[in-house]
Amino acid sequence: MDGLHISYCNLNGFIIKNQRYRYDIIDNLCQKLKYNINNIKSKIYSDRLLKGLTNKKILSTYITNGKQVYLYLTKIYNECVSLIIETTNLSEIPKIIAIPLNFSEYLYNNTLFFGEILKTKNNNWMFIIENILLYNNQIIKNNVYKNIELINSIIKNDFKMNDISPFELKIKKFFNIKDTQKELLNLGYQYYYKGIKILGDNLPIIYYFDYNYINNNNNSGNRLILPNIVVYTKKNIDEIYSENIIHKQNNLLLNTIDKEWLLIIKKTSTYGIYHVYSINNNNNNNLIIVGKARIGTIELSNEIIGEQLDNIIVKCIYSEVFKKFNIITVENKKIDSDMYNNISKYVDVKKDVDIKNQIISPDYI
Repeated sequence: MDGLHISYCNLNGFIIKNQRYRYDIIDNLCQKLKYNINNIKSKIYSDRLLKGLTNKKILSTYITNGKQVYLYLTKIYNECVSLIIETTNLSEIPKIIAIPLNFSEYLYNNTLFFGEILKTKNNNWMFIIENILLYNNQIIKNNVYKNIELINSIIKNDFKMNDISPFELKIKKFFNIKDTQKELLNLGYQYYYKGIKILGDNLPIIYYFDYNYINNNNNSGNRLILPNIVVYTKKNIDEIYSENIIHKQNNLLLNTIDKEWLLIIKKTSTYGIYHVYSINNNNNNNLIIVGKARIGTIELSNEIIGEQLDNIIVKCIYSEVFKKFNIITVENKKIDSDMYNNISKYVDVKKDVDIKNQIISPDYI
């Protein structure tokens, strides 16, 4: 096999030097899968994709700063061999490194995983499995739910960690798209994220975070913006901020997700902008201003602007990005005394506004 002993991840491996042999391994996999494994196909996220995703069962996962690789279990000269195949550009033959892993023997009849190799903040190397493409020489269909189930079964029943493995083997966590914000925060900061991947369409959809740095009191901060298909969020990376600031930011985000308020809006002299009022805690007839509101859609704007009313009850969420309330729906256009009992109390709304205003916003918003 013409292998050269090298240091690899936490321990050692053997890099295959013979280009012809490497080419044959890659070509054999491409023939089985009927596509070039070096050409990882995906789509870049755009809001134009939203409509096509609404009726599909989709999941999301994180993308780390690690290197995308394949883990190929096969036999060479009738010996079980575990191979790491590093992805590269289409014109080059990828590097292939043989490593010692302990899987059940039947899996070495051509099983192919895809994932990321990365070094954590604790200087430990790990391979995080995202997908399985071949299983015991059978092509696996693109069904994210069944693939996750199969991968979990393999790692639980057909893999044993040994002392000479060059990395830990982990399985990527997948989550409902609406839970992306919460799950990224719960995962903590052991990985450095560079984006999210949305699965369930014919091709994976990739969204890369746009990091912008600032200097403030000798600290720089990363801002994380999620796409419109996910609830808007941001978090700070512990590589930049101290642990106490990160802990504070995490608590702020987790405690202020999607709080909806029932409030009263009144028109201002500025087109499309409204004053927002809540109810005094002790006197339901006493309105207190808590901020201003903006309208996110043309349809809702036309509905409200067309009304010749001073007071309109709306459901809204406070946006720390725009420092205004986003109106979601019009709840009632005519207010009677009984409705005041349902209006959100000033002390509760003000607390939410104050907390959210502590969350750091991107430079370009």
